[in-house]
Amino acid sequence: MMINDRLLPAWWLMLAATTVVLRLLSDGIIDSGDGIQHYHIARASWKEPLLLLDHWGKPLFTLLSSPFAQLGLWGMTLFNALCLVLTCWAADGLLRAHGGAFRWLFAPLLLLVPEYGRMVLAGMTEPFFGMLTLLTLRALYDERPGWGAAIASFTPFARPEFVAFFPFVGLRLVAGKQWRALPLLLLGSALYAIVGGFALGDPLWNVHRDPYQGAESVYGRGDPLHFVRNLPDSLGWPVLALTIASTLAAAILWRRHHQSHSGLALLGTVAALPTLAIIAVHSFLWWKGLKGSLGLTRVLATAAPLLAIVSLWPISYLLARMLKRPAPRWLIMGALGLIASAISGILFLKSTPLPYPLDGYQHFLRHAGERISTRLDREGSLTYYHPLIAHYSGLGPYAGGRARQCWGPDTASVALGLASHDLLAWDAHFGPNEGGTPLDMLLARADLELLELLVPKERMEVLGGFPFEVWLFRAGSQARSSNRTNFFDLGSTSMNNSALRADTIPCFEVSGARCLNTTEFPFEMMTPTFTGEDALWRGVLIRATFAFTSCDEGRAELVYTENCKEDRLLYWSWPVTQGEQTITFRLPPRSAGTESKLYLWNLNHCAIMVTSFRVEFIDFER
Repeated sequence: MMINDRLLPAWWLMLAATTVVLRLLSDGIIDSGDGIQHYHIARASWKEPLLLLDHWGKPLFTLLSSPFAQLGLWGMTLFNALCLVLTCWAADGLLRAHGGAFRWLFAPLLLLVPEYGRMVLAGMTEPFFGMLTLLTLRALYDERPGWGAAIASFTPFARPEFVAFFPFVGLRLVAGKQWRALPLLLLGSALYAIVGGFALGDPLWNVHRDPYQGAESVYGRGDPLHFVRNLPDSLGWPVLALTIASTLAAAILWRRHHQSHSGLALLGTVAALPTLAIIAVHSFLWWKGLKGSLGLTRVLATAAPLLAIVSLWPISYLLARMLKRPAPRWLIMGALGLIASAISGILFLKSTPLPYPLDGYQHFLRHAGERISTRLDREGSLTYYHPLIAHYSGLGPYAGGRARQCWGPDTASVALGLASHDLLAWDAHFGPNEGGTPLDMLLARADLELLELLVPKERMEVLGGFPFEVWLFRAGSQARSSNRTNFFDLGSTSMNNSALRADTIPCFEVSGARCLNTTEFPFEMMTPTFTGEDALWRGVLIRATFAFTSCDEGRAELVYTENCKEDRLLYWSWPVTQGEQTITFRLPPRSAGTESKLYLWNLNHCAIMVTSFRVEFIDFER
């Protein structure tokens, strides 16, 4: 037991250190939206103390993580790694009495819960909240209700999931007639009310400044069983299987071992029921489109520590009663632990490559940030939407007033507030959604000069179905002209054009239609490159009607590419659908020598009838 007690903390620290090392070795960022936001808020809170009361940033998380944020983005992973160690310490207090290998299993089992492990690496708020729940549970288990109530009182300032945990702590205190501890449930709210009263002039700021209001028009709503169906992917099969086995063990213990009743009652009230409540609350919010729910399964990481202890405690207790000798108990627990850990590890690495790579999404935003840094004058500031753009530009959102995030529909005043050296970076992900700013609104302004349109090499669609792109504007007037060209029309363009190749077969079904043969690339056309010093951007409109005539389910894609010498500048594709379809996209100007091509990729070699095909260009120039 002495060796066990000495080595366990070293085991937790080793696993925690592994997460930090993996983060340092990763080029990519697991959560490039909210994760970056939390990092910047925590980092800047020492210079702008009011950020310590930023509701969205989670005030208690911001306060305690802020020293680690000064180290850089990896410092947020370090903070969460320490939260993992404290979570394991709290859980061990419940498992210690039973002994056995499960004390060693808890840490890897929890860390390899897919969403939990990802959130630790991402430096997000969920592991911190999970730590508070386990610390509360440990205090109540150790019969320290005052400490449990005090810790639980701060959960409203850690994560909104407190609504599914806090009431059960109160219920437990009432059921145990621990009346002296009940007032301590108000400790956190009282302290933050006093601070908010002095700093913000509003003791109820935590209620009045709730950022989770509505947003159904942006995020929509979804299937009420969405979170339930995704439980295997978000929490992992091993912990779910152990939970099922543990439920059976709990039933046996309740019937045969009355001395287990107090522990099972505590576990059921403050761990099992809150876990179910967290799943139920998020399911309801996503179903109804309330409180800014986006249906993100990562929020279930808040319940992972509670579920992990629920999955182990009853089995551990039952085996300790059934197997009095340590050797068989260790053998069975160790075998279960190795199997669960091995399966968890395989599934985790399958869903989350480590070290985490820089994906195309982040690579594109890094390029956008680098372009901004080269265009921004020393006297200028940046107004932006996507937090990763500010991060990669080297400014950060609180860089001495040089960077300002646009969040909300009040874009007109923001744009008018730009000084002569200022830049505005609009992206298709945050701009029209959280930013409430349609691109057309900015393009219609006469007081914004377009500097550059940036598009990724691989086509991506972001929230709302928008193609991912970044537009850089600068304050200043700019006259723009447009020219519309009908480049190709199936009904009037000669199929013998040197820039066009179409492998056709006889086609009599529809007058004027063309039927393409079953080769892999039966149709391609070279398109003119948009060049020139005054060129701004090109809009492309494709209208076509296709029908697969030799297959029940044809598979084909329309592909648009741009290449300059040996460098691929762009590769975009769209699935071909039966019937009429319309495709629109925008392109930046390219240098002379760039080759542009539109072609049809026939994936399963079906005969395809084309009854209409039209390609138009709308070129915008200074």
